[in-house]
Amino acid sequence: MCEVNPLTQGELDEYCGQYALINALRYLKPKLSEEEQRSLFAECLARVTEFRKGKRSARVTYGLAGEELETLMNMVLPEYNIGFRALVDDTNVPCWTIFTYWRAISNFFERADGRGVAITRLKGTSNHWTVICSINNEEITLFDSTYLEELDRSDCCISEEDGEHYYQLSVYETYLVYLRD
Repeated sequence: MCEVNPLTQGELDEYCGQYALINALRYLKPKLSEEEQRSLFAECLARVTEFRKGKRSARVTYGLAGEELETLMNMVLPEYNIGFRALVDDTNVPCWTIFTYWRAISNFFERADGRGVAITRLKGTSNHWTVICSINNEEITLFDSTYLEELDRSDCCISEEDGEHYYQLSVYETYLVYLRD
């Protein structure tokens, strides 16, 4: 469906949250110009710096916290007629497992009918924000700033107690992003 490739981040920067937000926009609005993307990236950096003033570091280092990404999405997405909601607000799941996470993301994509993506934080060997653009029974397909293309279900978990898995998907830091009608 998507006509463009994801933007990629530099090897030493920690801007994956901003890239995930902009790549979600690129995926849903493939005609977004390069100038608009550059401007949006600069705006995101400026806004994060602004709402970090007085904290440990006003610079964008150590990546974005979930609430910071939510703040950016609230500022940016409405301008493009795009909405979002947290996965945990979209579903009524009393006990999350990899099965319920997978099913909830699959159900969202069915309802979105090609007009949605999910932004999630991967935890584990590193913390990284990425964009999920499709899912099937075996794997998640990503639109990612580090060339990560897919995650096999067998490599994923949602809790550290789930054993040895390479990718921990963050239930509470997954956002369903969709084009509004």
